[in-house]
Amino acid sequence: MANAIYKLKDVFTIENVIAFFKEHISWFLKHFTMDHFWHICSNIKRFMECRDFKKNFATFVCPKCGKTAVRPNTCKSRLCPTCGKPYSDNIAENFANKMIHKKHRSILFSMPDYLWNFFIGKTHLLAIISNRLYELFKKYLFEKHKITRFGFSVFFHTFGRDIKFYPHLHIIITEGGFDDNRIWKNVTYFHWAFFQNSWKKIISDVLKNNLPESNSLKNALNRLWEKNSNIYFNLKGQTIKNSISAVKYLTRYLARPPIAEHRITHLDNNSVSFWYKDVKSKDSKNVSLTLFQFIGKLLIQIPPKNFKMVRHYGIYARHIDEDFRFFLSFLVSRKNKTQRKKSWEQKIFEWLGINPLLCPKCNTKE
Repeated sequence: MANAIYKLKDVFTIENVIAFFKEHISWFLKHFTMDHFWHICSNIKRFMECRDFKKNFATFVCPKCGKTAVRPNTCKSRLCPTCGKPYSDNIAENFANKMIHKKHRSILFSMPDYLWNFFIGKTHLLAIISNRLYELFKKYLFEKHKITRFGFSVFFHTFGRDIKFYPHLHIIITEGGFDDNRIWKNVTYFHWAFFQNSWKKIISDVLKNNLPESNSLKNALNRLWEKNSNIYFNLKGQTIKNSISAVKYLTRYLARPPIAEHRITHLDNNSVSFWYKDVKSKDSKNVSLTLFQFIGKLLIQIPPKNFKMVRHYGIYARHIDEDFRFFLSFLVSRKNKTQRKKSWEQKIFEWLGINPLLCPKCNTKE
């Protein structure tokens, strides 16, 4: 990424953060649990101190000459434009190396905009929806073909290109699966009409069973079942040609903020402006927000601590029997292509041009 004129650290100054929460803390405490709220605050603090030689550092003492050296630490915050990239790349690489050499399809499931706000601070509802979708495909599609094992992975995205809160699910699914005798059977047709009502029912059930009753929720769900409700999913999807490219596209914002710094065109004490490319028109559009609106839109995207933004089921689940895992190892698409992870020592050297484990005085290696 080219050097940005405006940095997110210029937005998240201590003065701006204090002023923001002074005005909006009651709203956050209403929509988020206390643990989730403190996790958001922790992300802000770690981001503000990321790579700061004065506040976030490790001290090394040479065992030979006693020379002391200081090296900065990274933050691994969801707000950091740089720390999240290696994490996202690692998720993509690991999953792509598990994908078997069979056709996969990428499917999108979204929901109407009048339902989005019900998921703010309720990210766990997406996990429940994810489980229900897997069971739907398993019971009403694959079991019909006597398929007992198939691949199903869900990637949660909570924002659009204009950084609005926009919860939706990207799914990578195998176009077929294995029967009890481990014979592969192809499944390439997913019945659209059946999934339309099933998707509505999943959303409706999850919201009704996990949120308190309210007129706004009741009206929204009634609207969902109207004939022309604005619901979208793409069962036809796209057959994946390049597994690593497809997975990298889906994981690129799992651990990074919803906006790249190079898209910010203006920043002052009161407002932030940025551009994004519209999906339908392909044109670049400009957005201007107040400073607090911009901060709020970024903070509500931070999931609870330890929440998994990717869920794997079936043959890609973490816990499958060792015998079947061994069987799958002969079918993976990218054998022996795993890239060696860079060590902390290598990353610091590439960033600062110095070896953090080498004494600057006597060249003794830690």
